[in-house]
Amino acid sequence: MINLKNRTAQCRKVFFQCLLCLIIATPLFAQKYQFRGAERAPVTAKIEKRIASLYELIITDIQTAEKEIRELEKLAEQNENNEFTIDVLMLEAEMYYAHADFVHMKLSVYQAISWKDEETGDYFNALIDYYMALNEGSRGNHEQEKKMLEAVMSKARANKYDFLEARLHRSLGRHYVQQEDYSKAQDHFAEAHELFLELGYVAHAFDVNISRGIASFRMEDYDRALNYFHQARNEAQLRNHETCYGNALISIAEAQLFIPGGLDSAWYYAGEFAKRKEHADERDLLHYYWTLEHYYKQKGQMDSAYHYLDKVAQLDSRIIKRMNSSTNKEIDAVFMRLQNERKLEDERNTQKNFKWIFGSIGIFLLILLIILWVVLKEKSRYSFVLMSQKDEILHKNKQIDAALKEKELLLKEIHHRVKNNLQIISSMLSLQSKNIDDEKARQAILEGKERIQAIALIHQRLYHNEAFATIRMKDYLDDLIEQLGVSYNDRHRQIKLVLETNDIVLNIDTVVPLGLIICELTTNAFKYAFDDQLKGRLKIEIRQEEEGYLLYVKDNGIGMDENFNLLESNTLGMEIVRALVDQLEGSISYRTSENGTAISIHFKELKNR
Repeated sequence: MINLKNRTAQCRKVFFQCLLCLIIATPLFAQKYQFRGAERAPVTAKIEKRIASLYELIITDIQTAEKEIRELEKLAEQNENNEFTIDVLMLEAEMYYAHADFVHMKLSVYQAISWKDEETGDYFNALIDYYMALNEGSRGNHEQEKKMLEAVMSKARANKYDFLEARLHRSLGRHYVQQEDYSKAQDHFAEAHELFLELGYVAHAFDVNISRGIASFRMEDYDRALNYFHQARNEAQLRNHETCYGNALISIAEAQLFIPGGLDSAWYYAGEFAKRKEHADERDLLHYYWTLEHYYKQKGQMDSAYHYLDKVAQLDSRIIKRMNSSTNKEIDAVFMRLQNERKLEDERNTQKNFKWIFGSIGIFLLILLIILWVVLKEKSRYSFVLMSQKDEILHKNKQIDAALKEKELLLKEIHHRVKNNLQIISSMLSLQSKNIDDEKARQAILEGKERIQAIALIHQRLYHNEAFATIRMKDYLDDLIEQLGVSYNDRHRQIKLVLETNDIVLNIDTVVPLGLIICELTTNAFKYAFDDQLKGRLKIEIRQEEEGYLLYVKDNGIGMDENFNLLESNTLGMEIVRALVDQLEGSISYRTSENGTAISIHFKELKNR
């Protein structure tokens, strides 16, 4: 009994000695093997001031601002401070927001989210939530945008994030303009303007005055709108901000277009803007061309109006192309970085666990030899750690799945956007054709419209497809011939269109020229093959051959004159067909008689670029 008591006392003594070692060792291990972001390289006051100044520069000189932001991105790559990286990415998001490039803005926000951890400060979390709200607004979810903006506003006011609060007022003002609640919009704009001036962000105050002018104009309070625009112009002129000054000038010019007797004033301010075009933002240049188009249209000078309408279309296309050109590459880069981070995190956790295990074994070895319940406790603790790691891996997998879905969504948005822009161009051509008396010119414009619609159908199919690079020809041609039938048939004339094709799937690089060829041949058949016939039959067939594919188009119309050589015809339609056949590395032949004409085109599927 005495020995048992002595052994128990000795065990207790050894237990408390080991426990003391554990208490001493634990903070040492925790200090040595800390998580990512526990040590953050400091961000100097100079860099913070530089970031603050760039928010102004984005409005006054966005091209210079973009160069400096790229320099900060390189600096962030060398810095281990997560919050500094988030700050730079949010600055980049602000630049894209100013460009109205919401796809890349969303990408910047997504990248910032991937840098968040448990030690990310409230300000940066609020900043990310602000741009997520703007993203919802860009997608048309205005009610969700409002709720998110108001939630961030509460945080900004509670923590006195004054600059963020000013931007929130401006964004809420723009939201209410979209909802046509102009009274609330003006209230928020007034709050934003006052805060920006108090904080010294005069360029942002200028931007708010432009927004106030737009809201007033939509309220049909033209005097007040012009007052805000002129106030913005005076502020920009006083501080020698050429880009802002040009923005104010073109805003005044646009407003004057809609004011009775303001046409000459619109011409004057557009001319003043033209003197400063080299400093202009692309969007202001777009508004300048739009203003001149409407000016000449009201003057009845349609040639000049169409000239500037063409400039609007070209610049708008260039802006969209610039926004979309690198989207897929950037998404892939984000996806790869997430994968690499996951691997690094797994390796780091594995190394940390091994070190903890070996260190803990050394500390608990004596306790394990003496007291059994310590073993059970440790076993339970390590089981919990393994479960936590499993949950973390599952979380990372969900992030990767989300990245893949984001990529698919962005690709669908791109095809949808291209299709919508082609539809807009088609609609403009339709409107132009109604104002043209010359039948040949009007017919040429309508044929151009059909070509654009043929391409638009391709992007519509890609938008609805699960695959983003190939198209099932039967589905596409069903839509195309239905569209052409509606354009050329009417209740008096019914030409039957027959489609014969197997389950053929081709890539987009082949479908675009092939669709245009079918559009041209079908249009020619409607125009020339059936003459004044009220009924007829036009067959379109695509089938696979040993060395490629065959497109066969046959009508039962009146045929062609025996002296006419289709392959040497210099009409625009046949020149387009021959050029597209060459692009498909194909050949064309035909035969004609009094019973109709048949055209055969052998072609190959092009490789994806």
